Amino acid sequence: MIVFSTGVSVLFEPQTKAEWVKARDDYEWFAARWVPIADKEVALPHSIILNSTQRHLKWYFETFRNEYGGGNFLVYKGRQFGCSTLIDTMFAHQALKSPGFKSFIFANESSAADNLLSIVRRPYWKLPQGYQIGDGAIINIKPEEHRSNKKELWVYFDGDKTLESHIVIEEATAGATAGVGHTANAIHFSEVGKDEFDDGLAIGTSMQTLSRDAMVFAEGTPNGAYGWMYNTWQDVWDEFNDFRKSYRKNPSLKWNGWVPIFLPWFWHYGYKGGLRFPLREGEVIKPENTWEENMMEGIGTHMGYRCTPENIKAMRYLWENRIKPGASEVGLTAEEYRSQEYPSNPEEGFIQSGSTFFSKDIIREGLRFSREFMRKHTPDKYGWGTDGWTIKRDGELKMLKDPDPSRFKYTIGGDCAEGKEGNDWDTLTITEVRPDTPNQVIGYWRAHQDDKYVHALMVKDLADWVRASTVAIEGDKFGHTVNDHLRRLGCRGLYVATPDDAGSFAAGYNKSYGWTPNVKTRSIMLGELQAALRKWYDGPTTPNFIDGVIIPFPEIWTEIQAFVKMKGKGQATRGAHDDLVISTGISVSMAQDTTPKKAIKPKSQIDKMIAYYKQIGMGSAVKFYKGLKKANG
Repeated sequence: MIVFSTGVSVLFEPQTKAEWVKARDDYEWFAARWVPIADKEVALPHSIILNSTQRHLKWYFETFRNEYGGGNFLVYKGRQFGCSTLIDTMFAHQALKSPGFKSFIFANESSAADNLLSIVRRPYWKLPQGYQIGDGAIINIKPEEHRSNKKELWVYFDGDKTLESHIVIEEATAGATAGVGHTANAIHFSEVGKDEFDDGLAIGTSMQTLSRDAMVFAEGTPNGAYGWMYNTWQDVWDEFNDFRKSYRKNPSLKWNGWVPIFLPWFWHYGYKGGLRFPLREGEVIKPENTWEENMMEGIGTHMGYRCTPENIKAMRYLWENRIKPGASEVGLTAEEYRSQEYPSNPEEGFIQSGSTFFSKDIIREGLRFSREFMRKHTPDKYGWGTDGWTIKRDGELKMLKDPDPSRFKYTIGGDCAEGKEGNDWDTLTITEVRPDTPNQVIGYWRAHQDDKYVHALMVKDLADWVRASTVAIEGDKFGHTVNDHLRRLGCRGLYVATPDDAGSFAAGYNKSYGWTPNVKTRSIMLGELQAALRKWYDGPTTPNFIDGVIIPFPEIWTEIQAFVKMKGKGQATRGAHDDLVISTGISVSMAQDTTPKKAIKPKSQIDKMIAYYKQIGMGSAVKFYKGLKKANG
């Protein structure tokens, strides 16, 4: 027995036949004796004793697979959680105990592939020569073969080398050739937030090689609100959580998609419970800034987790020794780098690591606010129209409430697309114009409607229902058709461009129907949406608060999150959509020109917001505004 200075025991030779069997059947027992790892926290390498985070992750894998039937896991994590070490040594152990086992490990670059190769080889470095499995066969390790972008490791179970396990390590740049020629029992995609995985080609191709009941692990830290990891996470996060609610009522349900698992920084085994950052006797940790105060109160944290004093002490160490130096190397502020590398909630990392068009602080607050709002208020899905037939044909309309045209005016903004499944959406956004509080988006419609006459009928029915004062549909190549149908149908409030709108009038026409998209009008519209969101975010103590807009739909905020600056222009990032951003921007812009706002003192504004949030049952918002009222006398 050899004991390192860490106090971890490492058995390099089996002591009994029973230990051989246990090593084959028990991964944790095997890893604790034959898998040496390098640890940044100690000077010498030591064997793997699964930490609480790795054990929790392993429990996720086993439980979700057994209960829900899902075998594809997408792990969104902060730095240094030990995910790759866990997954790849599980592969190495499986290769030793299961003749015929074949697995793939995909890295984003060559140096990462070398590192992953060293992880899967570690169990073999210290194994005794002539490692015998249960039937007496001898295992020999064939040296890895290096090819252009591939590294391979074989484990042979017979003298003729006909029965083998096989681990292949490739780079994501393999693309359409990834995994070709093999049938895989397990795949690991490492650091899927990196650009090399953005097109999803290596992932999609290699998953076609999977055997029945195969296991797939994709893990990484975000690198912007775009790419395969971002798009996949957005697709499955809410859907999977809805499935879990349904599963509680009907345990026979099965899940066959990606299982999303989020690991926030404060769940890291070293940053909680005083393991690495214990409190000294009599030491008291109190919040020194708003961020620490929010963390300790569970504001903006995953599942409302309240950070412990040990968590905060750990983060202060990370702030000085890893976050500040790391931020300067990549050109981010320390706050942005912390959110990217040590996220507190699923949205944070995607926001901070991208070049967003809208303020990151506003996006973060909007996502938090809208998710809390929707937990208390599920939008109704209406069947609407003069005879009810239009909704049956296409589309999803989500409304917070019935419109009240006797009290408020309504504007509708629209973005038109080709109408084909899988492409951009046809969208409408409905904004309620309020005279003495911020305007509010109360609903949206989203569909793929290739029949633009039916599309126009749906717009007209919605306009009649809310008695819209303005209906402004973007006049692009598809919107022109919809606007022309609306003109012929006599749609109420149909927006007519003025001669001042550059490029809005074609030769021979004296009117141009619909909102004209060009560089000038698009910039103005997005600028007005930016300003309205900022006025809402700044709060009711500011004089322009009532000129803001409240957007309670997470679906709209998700598109705002993925709306980035590219070549000086605001647009959806790669693989994302901006249809709701455009329709919301048009609707909000039209609302600002509809009714002048009343001049209201800040204290009166706060009272109105307290009354509003009491009415809809958002206690946290009531508490916040009461605090503002007290602070302002």
